[in-house]
Amino acid sequence: MCGTLRSNRKENPKIITDKKLKRGEVEGKENSDGIKVMKWKDKHDVLMLTTVPEHTTEKVTTVLRRGTQTEKPQSVLDYNAAKKGVDYSDQMSSYYSPLRKIHKWYKKIAFELLLGTAVVNSFLLFNKYHAKKTLSMKEFRESLVLSLTTGSPTEKINTGRESLSLGGKRSSHFLVELQGQCRTVRKRCRGCYQILSLNEGSATAASKARRVKTVCNQCDGRPHLCLPCFERMHSDE
Repeated sequence: MCGTLRSNRKENPKIITDKKLKRGEVEGKENSDGIKVMKWKDKHDVLMLTTVPEHTTEKVTTVLRRGTQTEKPQSVLDYNAAKKGVDYSDQMSSYYSPLRKIHKWYKKIAFELLLGTAVVNSFLLFNKYHAKKTLSMKEFRESLVLSLTTGSPTEKINTGRESLSLGGKRSSHFLVELQGQCRTVRKRCRGCYQILSLNEGSATAASKARRVKTVCNQCDGRPHLCLPCFERMHSDE
């Protein structure tokens, strides 16, 4: 048996889990039952648990997909060759993860499903059915963010090989946050002011209308708008 191991599991040998390694170094420990715990330093610490006799702290030279050579422990190579879809999905989700320690557990589940698992699935589908070029996870996430935030099908990301765009047809209007001190750039939301003026009069609207720093980039005069008013005014575009 061979697999990855969490560093905070009970009964882990502290002499291995707490050891500081430089990149490429390997340390291991074996008990009387032949169970081995090994720590290998790549970009991050990789902790392996294995009972395979051939797995030692010796490193094996292997060729990456880009044609470059690297050295890894045999336990890592065997695990990568045999791991299934769930492990691969978790690995891909860990790249550029939005999860932070301050988040509540239920928020972490939502973030992981929406910004982890769902993004990985769409990333695999995009690369599978996109005939011209494939993207790395970083390039795909950047392109996805641009597609969702700019709202323009012409917004593209330069991958260094060609410009690719994601998403369908959207409005080119989007909110821009003005830079500077609040007292100079913040003004009344035009949408809130108009609604309050009709219902309660202009004097009440002047005092109650929400003050914001965001403006629409395409509307005439670049009016100040809050997010609800922006979405209401552009919902039919």
